[in-house]
Amino acid sequence: MVANLGRVDLLDDKLDRLVSSLSNHCKNKLICPEQIECQRALIWGPVLLARHLWQQVNLSDIVQKHCKSNRQKFNVAETAFVLVANRLCEPSREHGLARRLEHTFVCDSQGHRWQPDWLAAQRITKKQL
Repeated sequence: MVANLGRVDLLDDKLDRLVSSLSNHCKNKLICPEQIECQRALIWGPVLLARHLWQQVNLSDIVQKHCKSNRQKFNVAETAFVLVANRLCEPSREHGLARRLEHTFVCDSQGHRWQPDWLAAQRITKKQL
């Protein structure tokens, strides 16, 4: 035992003052719940619903069956899902998808997040435009 402060019900506001005084001597400052705020959160609900509907009608198998190729280096069905989910949730052109991926949690069937892959501004040339 370090100290006996008495009964909690008799301390009233003395306990708050004691904690405040002791916190001045702590390396890590105490944080009250009202001081905590969320600066950024990813939206994931609409895409989760789109994934559920996609799986219900078995679209992955249908797309894979009709888009077989030995030259593919990516999963066509997963790419198609991301494009369809984008159209369902926030209709825009494919070019808007990369910006949307910055604030929306879109994942593949394994739960891995799709993230935009931006080129650095200095790497963009007139030929790429």
